[in-house]
Amino acid sequence: MRYFQRFKRLVMIISAALFVFSLLGTASAATSNWSLQGYNMLLNGKTFFAKGMCYYPLPVGNAPSKTPYGDYFYNFEGQDMVWKNIVERDVPKMRASGVNVIRLYAMWTCAAGDYTVDPLCTNRQFDIKHNKFLNMLYNNGKDPIYLLVGVYTENNWSQQPYQSQLENEYRRLATELKDHPAVMGFMIGNELNAEFKNDPTFWEWVNKVGKMIKEIAPTKITTVALIDDAFQSLDAVTQIGPKENGKAMPHIDAWGINNYRGDSSSSGPSSGFTADFWPGYRSRTDKPLLMTEWGVPASRHVPDEGYPAGTPEELPNNAAGQETFIKYHYQDMVQNSTVNNGVSSGGMLFMWADQWDKQGCNACSPETHDGSPSGRAGNFPGNWVDEEWFGIHGVTKDPSRPWDQNWDVANNRPYPPDSLSDRAAVATIKKLFTEPDPEIRTTTASTAAGETEAFFYVSPETSNGKEIKIETRLLDAATAPWDDLDPLEATTSDYLLVTYCLHPNSLKGVDAEWFATAIAYPFKGSETFTIYHFSPNGGWEKAQDQTRVMPSIPSYMGELFQLEDYEIFRGFLPQGYYEFLFGLAVLRSDGTGYDIYFDGEAINVSGE
Repeated sequence: MRYFQRFKRLVMIISAALFVFSLLGTASAATSNWSLQGYNMLLNGKTFFAKGMCYYPLPVGNAPSKTPYGDYFYNFEGQDMVWKNIVERDVPKMRASGVNVIRLYAMWTCAAGDYTVDPLCTNRQFDIKHNKFLNMLYNNGKDPIYLLVGVYTENNWSQQPYQSQLENEYRRLATELKDHPAVMGFMIGNELNAEFKNDPTFWEWVNKVGKMIKEIAPTKITTVALIDDAFQSLDAVTQIGPKENGKAMPHIDAWGINNYRGDSSSSGPSSGFTADFWPGYRSRTDKPLLMTEWGVPASRHVPDEGYPAGTPEELPNNAAGQETFIKYHYQDMVQNSTVNNGVSSGGMLFMWADQWDKQGCNACSPETHDGSPSGRAGNFPGNWVDEEWFGIHGVTKDPSRPWDQNWDVANNRPYPPDSLSDRAAVATIKKLFTEPDPEIRTTTASTAAGETEAFFYVSPETSNGKEIKIETRLLDAATAPWDDLDPLEATTSDYLLVTYCLHPNSLKGVDAEWFATAIAYPFKGSETFTIYHFSPNGGWEKAQDQTRVMPSIPSYMGELFQLEDYEIFRGFLPQGYYEFLFGLAVLRSDGTGYDIYFDGEAINVSGE
């Protein structure tokens, strides 16, 4: 035990600690009480992380300005959902993919005399409800999907009688939905800050609507979806927004940001949502953060020119570029989540399926899959902001339905739903949202021996203290977890911290074998090494068989649970190269074998 025997602070504690993903699918029956604690968003007192989806299932060729005006989720009293065939196409697949929140852009409460949706209740003859849809989402508390409610709001929100009509619609929705356990909360407007961020009356109105909702539905969240404007709106609202006890916008619980920053790289300042986004948000507000939209188009232009000169087509290999972008952005959002001492409570991926009505241009039509005529976006894999191509599913119109219709008048029922085709991102989303994710974190710390410190935050007063976050990867059994690791660079005077983490996702409670290994090399690239295994007794032992990376006896055997920042090493290391590996063997439900999950990290320790 040449390297590890001298370090007395090696410890691995196995206990069930709370983490965001451990609560998914286990909400208490028939209740959902949402609250806040710092940057944390709490569901029934437990930290919640949104693995969400933006959902707007407009049939191809239809326009949102026609009935049902975006609300495909209603039923009449005592009856089933009117558009049930569309919702049943999507909700079960979302649930199987690990989605736990959906964001809707339009819900209404009234119908006219011909039973068509009556937005803003100007010709109200009947009330419409959403209880059947909400019951489907909640699923009796088993893997529930929660709902963030939106009301489509135009830029003339300040004009009367439109403003009062909007307020009444929010009031009726809050009254209808306040007690249903599937409801997460209410979103007031979408990207209105792009035009009104410097208008104090806008912020006053949003806060007024938030207050009204909270008075009716105090256990639900209020938020507003802001266009990402480099925090100009957050700076403005701090100065001109309404305040109580020094806090701006007291009746808005969380900020939502529609964020399309970053590129498809796995590391660097432009990877994920970009390195400056997270500290920029933290420095401006103490409200929880939701990414109310994030994503990337699945398209490119051929030739690479604005539409219609450049014809949009799906990115190669089933839109693999979209899949890569989504994967790294989601991982960045998790790394900066509140459970990692960050600010993110997750977000809603834009979009479940393509929307053929979105692009506005002279050559555009709801009946064509249009592209963007201008505005290149070099951070996107296809270079263009093609709003109709953001879906992780492509859409094909049902052949029995006329292009501009959705209701079969002759048979008094909806036409069959359009068919969806999976892009590469669908399988990746399911993997990210549902599979267990073992993770190792390495950093240098500035604390003295025996002291405790938040993982990513290092006191600046110690000269050799560094704040370094290392990319982590989930690797399958076909890939050696110790290959091509990106090491943390440290010196012999750096105080080091290594922790193991596990996000069990949908496999929480499943029996598994846990393995922990450390490999010590004299230097990086050396062909000589010493392997150590973490024993069931709770300490490091030199492996008897130096050809076996993972031990024959697991470090721990038992159910998968949330493991968050449990230390396996704290202290100084002599010069050398060190690899820490964390493996899980999960017995398949059919008993045919094991699925293997790995993560690995390395530390390269140099002399002074």
